[in-house]
Amino acid sequence: MILGYISPDFFLGGEIPLREDLAQKAIKEKVADRLGLSIVDGAAAIYKIINSVMANSLSYTFTRRGYDPRDFALCVGGAAGPVHAVRVMQELGIPRVLIPRLGPIYCASGMLGVDLRHDYARFYQATWDTLDLGRVKELYAEMEAEGIKTLQREGVSEEQQVLVRLMDVRYYGQFGEIEVPWPSGEITKEAISAGVAAFHVKHRELYGYSDENYPIQLSQFKLTAIGKMPRIQLKEIERGGEDSSPALKGKRDVFFEEAGSFVKTPIYDGDRLLCGNILEGPCVVEERKTTVVIPPKFRMRIDEYGNYASI
Repeated sequence: MILGYISPDFFLGGEIPLREDLAQKAIKEKVADRLGLSIVDGAAAIYKIINSVMANSLSYTFTRRGYDPRDFALCVGGAAGPVHAVRVMQELGIPRVLIPRLGPIYCASGMLGVDLRHDYARFYQATWDTLDLGRVKELYAEMEAEGIKTLQREGVSEEQQVLVRLMDVRYYGQFGEIEVPWPSGEITKEAISAGVAAFHVKHRELYGYSDENYPIQLSQFKLTAIGKMPRIQLKEIERGGEDSSPALKGKRDVFFEEAGSFVKTPIYDGDRLLCGNILEGPCVVEERKTTVVIPPKFRMRIDEYGNYASI
């Protein structure tokens, strides 16, 4: 609020008024006075540190997996994400940023868009030589009956039910298992051996080696019962030209580091933006669920689903 990014009168579309005076008081007492800064400089320092911490966390995640963040686009989730997205992108040298229209409710929309899933497991440790096929069949009879009953209770038709078999396998003497799938249908040693073959492949992918002649141990047999759900169909928004001025709400003073001060900045109504509209920074877009901050010399285009994509 102090930096002008968020309007105290339009939080959640104006349903929750915010107290700018209390924000001023908190930053003055906790940060600015202690560091000999103005309230605005204190707020700007907090904002910059937040962006740096997020960028460092992302950088660690990338480098730990052997990836260069500059090879990717940054996709933003969470209601606060669009306030920080471009700054994090710039700090990491990521070339593009995508702010989905559903970003503020990413988790909820994702939950509604995924299949129902129930996982079952039965502990049964055996080597290949001691494996009791009858015991395996008993375990899967139990799990499959339980999984089907659960999906039926949830209203999933038989055509939308999928049962996936998995098992935990390790080389003899290892402490950690690897979970691998194996074929459905009749339970035979040939079907289970297909899972063992998948284990050798996955072990090689994870650890760089495998040995198909080394004895293996089976420790758990598992079942995933899936209820297939219809895919979410995103609604396309109305199309328009590049001119975004019809969505302009007005202007207010917003602080940008490039200027070192407040800048009279266009404020747009996100609900009135059209597909094809281009937003030239500096500007701010206000939606009911989020606020998109676009710094100077930065441009974003609205796509057919209302997402914001850098150009």
